[in-house]
Amino acid sequence: MKRTFSAFFSAAAALFPPASEAIIVYGESNGQAAADYASAENPALASVVAVSDSPAVYLGNGWFLTANHVSISDSTFISQNGQYAKVSHVDNTLNSSFGADLKLFYVDGLESFTSLASANIATADAYSALTTVSFGAARTGNAYNLTYSEGTHLTLAGAGYGRSDSSALDAETVASDGIKGTVRSGESSLFAMQNLNGAKTLITMAEATPGSAQAQSGDSGGGMFAQFENEWYLVGTITGVSPNISTSTAIFGSYGEASLTYGSDGRPNGVDKSALLENSLTIATSLEDYAETISSIIATNPIPEPLESAILSGAGAFALAIAARRRRK
Repeated sequence: MKRTFSAFFSAAAALFPPASEAIIVYGESNGQAAADYASAENPALASVVAVSDSPAVYLGNGWFLTANHVSISDSTFISQNGQYAKVSHVDNTLNSSFGADLKLFYVDGLESFTSLASANIATADAYSALTTVSFGAARTGNAYNLTYSEGTHLTLAGAGYGRSDSSALDAETVASDGIKGTVRSGESSLFAMQNLNGAKTLITMAEATPGSAQAQSGDSGGGMFAQFENEWYLVGTITGVSPNISTSTAIFGSYGEASLTYGSDGRPNGVDKSALLENSLTIATSLEDYAETISSIIATNPIPEPLESAILSGAGAFALAIAARRRRK
């Protein structure tokens, strides 16, 4: 029995892995797909760091965004391009207030991160400009052919395992076997936009074309970036992959694998996309509805932790006592 496109994703939403091992790029090894900080073609990639064996995106003022299911505490370290720093505060507002699989955290002392740059969340106009893959039929005489147009090209960036130099770079099914913690990226067109569990979701499909990217387990918290009016924006946070055939295997396909369905009169009456659902899809939570809340949080400095507050209060009381003693003399 055929399932509709929307029904498939509604059912698949409950099957996403608890942590979504790697950005795998078709035709590129782990090293080829790695971010080049010396001459970055896409400056947005400099905002992605590794944290708790997963990625996060830097939004500025010390604040980072990742998936809520990524494990992070004040003993967790972030890393990028050989630099390290420790997380100092975690903010769960996006999950506790909205139920979103999103989390913010703050890092104090980023001075050593010479290659780190901040990313801006997309504007309303940038979201309105996003287009998904569209299908149709073209007639040549009595023959009908499937036609499609690609959606907006999005850049996926994460820090999972990836594929090594020894992997078959032209294989349509490939397991991740490269090192973890290196930020890698590739590009895929926007397949669909769905509402899953009350959250706007962006979905891309891994195509069997050079440079096409697919996220794997370990890439949750990574970014989906779109270019709008010559500027790069963060449009989504990677939160899952589907189908979950394996936590470390990507299956690349083609939009041409969709097929026309025909009525009794021999004319096409629609496009069957079910074959596409066997390929690897990357799912990201759209940030459109959370942009205002995120902006208000990252504009602040986090409240000191209890131990720090106690130390500061004690220091303040000590200073007041010294001042009072001096006045009595």
